[in-house]
Amino acid sequence: MPLAFHLFEGADGWLVTDTGCVGMMRDLALPSVAAIRPGLPIRYAVVSHAHADHFGGNAELLAADPACRILVHRDDAAWAADPAWHVRDAYDALTPEYPCPDEVKAWVAALLGPPAPVQRVEAGDRIELGPGRTLRVLHLPGHSPGHLGLWDADRGLLVLNDAILGDGQREGGRVVGIPAYLDVDAYLASIRTVRALQPALTLPAHFPTMNHAQLAAFCDLSEAFVRRLDEAVGALLADGRPRGLREITERVVPTVAPGVEGSMVAGLSVHAHLVALRRHGVVDWHVDGTQRVWWRP
Repeated sequence: MPLAFHLFEGADGWLVTDTGCVGMMRDLALPSVAAIRPGLPIRYAVVSHAHADHFGGNAELLAADPACRILVHRDDAAWAADPAWHVRDAYDALTPEYPCPDEVKAWVAALLGPPAPVQRVEAGDRIELGPGRTLRVLHLPGHSPGHLGLWDADRGLLVLNDAILGDGQREGGRVVGIPAYLDVDAYLASIRTVRALQPALTLPAHFPTMNHAQLAAFCDLSEAFVRRLDEAVGALLADGRPRGLREITERVVPTVAPGVEGSMVAGLSVHAHLVALRRHGVVDWHVDGTQRVWWRP
């Protein structure tokens, strides 16, 4: 899936959003900025969230310029500072109900470089790039706890990255993976936050850039997917029969995304819906043997 780096030129250096997978800073970003403006370093790297394809090049960037500041929201900082912890904590999150295959964890680990120090930022913090150019940090959680965006109010420009994901990952126009989010209510709140900004131009990480009308339609699509998955999970459990997370995931994912199979990553979104439905009193769970099973009273 394509990944976009967004570059902002400042008075004394560049700001880049995300550092990609290991090798991308070294082989792509650093040579590119050197060709555009020789001698102008990357001063800031804003990690939108601590997933492997967004912070794997942190150490490469610091090796090229130790003065570079790598910024990440506090709620993703532990993952971003320690790639090995990220793999263990994020990809074993559903064990034993839906364990992640070892080969998948090994593949993710290979996308990440060694640990590198990061600096924490909060919603409302401002990054000054020079006279007349300020970016404000937005907290847009849901996809990850500390997902952040950047807002240039003067230009109506929003760096969205993965905060909103439409109806999923696409290849050749076909959905191949459902949107991943860990908290349904937070994800929906982030969509509302983005809508309220009414940006003129929006820059995602894995989708084409969007104007105001295109973003509004993308928000509609994102909300519609959440409703579909919520309804599918509730409908499956309507018979009152207890089911494990893996069974629920493998049953509902093809109904909301035909041709897409259930997986541990898809199970993160399904689990988020189960947690939200329980919080709203719609479903409950109990332990059966070694795993949690979900049911509708």
